[in-house]
Amino acid sequence: MPATALTVQVLTRSGVVATTQVSDEANGNSVRNDQGDLYFRMKNTDVATRTVTFTADRASNDGNTVDAQVSILASEVRMIGPFKDRARWGGGDRLLQLAYSAGTGALIEIEVFRFPFQDTEAATK
Repeated sequence: MPATALTVQVLTRSGVVATTQVSDEANGNSVRNDQGDLYFRMKNTDVATRTVTFTADRASNDGNTVDAQVSILASEVRMIGPFKDRARWGGGDRLLQLAYSAGTGALIEIEVFRFPFQDTEAATK
């Protein structure tokens, strides 16, 4: 089965109500990385430490092709990001893939955010 898509929320000055999504332990998750500025808030609801793997689609400028692996302790909330390089963290289809280490059945709660697109030239006028 394909990975379950996560929805990205755009932050605003007035704030957004965070929409919590959950990890798809069997198939993984994917999220569109069109603008290259994704941030994740993840809460491990398991009684054991879990590892989240963010799959790199190409090497970084320093030649590093290693996926990003983040350990989240039991009941811990962790902020992760940014994932700025769209080609590395999303490839040609712009889908950043997430996978999860085995757990006891408890899911990881996920919120995905990005900043609004800003035209830097327009912002300086």
